[in-house]
Amino acid sequence: MREVNLGREEFFSLSVEIIGKGGTFSFKARGSSMYPFIRDGDILTIAPIETTALQVGDVAFYRNDSDGLIAHRVVGRNMQDGRTTLLIRGDRGSFEYVDPEHVLGRVISVQRPLNPTITQNHRFVRKFLDSLREEGPLAAIRRVNIFIKYRLCRSIDRFRYIVQHYFERAFDMKYGTDTSGAILIEDLAIESKNIRESSGYHPTSIKLFKQIMNLLTINFSEFEFIDFGSGKGRVLLLASQYGFNKINGVEFSPVLHLIATKNITIYERYTGKPGKIESICMDAAEFPIPNAPLVCFFYSPFNGKVMRKVFDNVLTSYVVTPREIVLALYGESPEFFDETLRMFKATKFQCRELKLHGEWWRSSKYHGFLITSPKTS
Repeated sequence: MREVNLGREEFFSLSVEIIGKGGTFSFKARGSSMYPFIRDGDILTIAPIETTALQVGDVAFYRNDSDGLIAHRVVGRNMQDGRTTLLIRGDRGSFEYVDPEHVLGRVISVQRPLNPTITQNHRFVRKFLDSLREEGPLAAIRRVNIFIKYRLCRSIDRFRYIVQHYFERAFDMKYGTDTSGAILIEDLAIESKNIRESSGYHPTSIKLFKQIMNLLTINFSEFEFIDFGSGKGRVLLLASQYGFNKINGVEFSPVLHLIATKNITIYERYTGKPGKIESICMDAAEFPIPNAPLVCFFYSPFNGKVMRKVFDNVLTSYVVTPREIVLALYGESPEFFDETLRMFKATKFQCRELKLHGEWWRSSKYHGFLITSPKTS
């Protein structure tokens, strides 16, 4: 195969011509927005496809007015004013809505060139011999030690990344959902006045969630479950495994809400138990607290006045209708809990710190608390 370098306009024109004739073509990818599925320098093969045939999870090849031609993953569809648009994002990038008419084709194969480590090894051998000749054996040995430590650290980091990537996506691979991957708050297209109080999207650890649920001494079937800041809906899907009477997620990002809704549909189709899970797109500060016994879950979803308002709503609801309420909180930042604990310690609610054990490959230390209402007669 001969490699040809083309300008942006030439590449676009040639791509349209080949796709228009029903042909396929290959090119070298640039950038890291689809890492690790597509890496810089990988060879992508594009084939024509009807946009109606694109499925969630497919990597579409489309035209972007500012960046030229892009290969990113389809994560959903949106219907507005009788017109369908595709919700597309890079695995490490931000979301965007794409007109189906801008889609040229679909990625049907990804080929990875030879490992550049071979070139790195050749370069090291050359530097080692130069050092041995010019500086003597001691300097050459020091260079070997540095190289070995560097490669060892790189190998450990790569191993931890691979393990983390696999376990975090194992749930999605089983059910066909999309709950993995962190997203920055600026990439979520949120118009709420409380956007500054949000921390973006970070998927909840399945292991830690199960630890927290196993510490609850309640009859799950009598309780409703609410996840404040529910994101893509991972916690909602996990909560459905415990037999709650009803499960609600509150998410103020329309993009994440749309993904969560699709995840719920996919998950309920897989399990054959539809109807109990719902994602609600609204500001958590404005969410009306149900009058039923509740388990409210918080994974560092927001800060400041939004958190105070949500807790005020919970306490007010309890005063009006005394019942059993459990608040489960966990996160990485101790500051997230300080004001919350002070607020509830001024009431008759009981606060208990949890001893949580995260995954061995994570370096983060998690803090957790259970806050429970007084027992009602």
